[in-house]
Amino acid sequence: MDEKELLTLAARAVGLTNLKWIPVWNFMAERDDISFDLDTKWNPLESNEDAFTLAVTLRIDLEFGAQDVAALAWPEQGHIGTFLAHYNGDPLAATRRAITQAAAEIGKEMGE
Repeated sequence: MDEKELLTLAARAVGLTNLKWIPVWNFMAERDDISFDLDTKWNPLESNEDAFTLAVTLRIDLEFGAQDVAALAWPEQGHIGTFLAHYNGDPLAATRRAITQAAAEIGKEMGE
């Protein structure tokens, strides 16, 4: 799954359907045909705040190991999956990625 799809599905999971992918900067924001609103910039792969909001809003459980982190997606309909990310020297980035992957899976389960 590429970043656009990952972020689009994660945004769907928390009801942020007004955000559009801005490919030049690799984030999502509100936009029209001419411009976008930087105040609405959203990318939980890069932002601790956005990732934390996803985790809390979607009740994503986190489990930390010595070399990796697991995010467990538990929406109302039950367990969807566990998403593992290795630290590779950056445990914050790994945690953001695992949370975003879990949120994207919840968004995928929600359908169109």
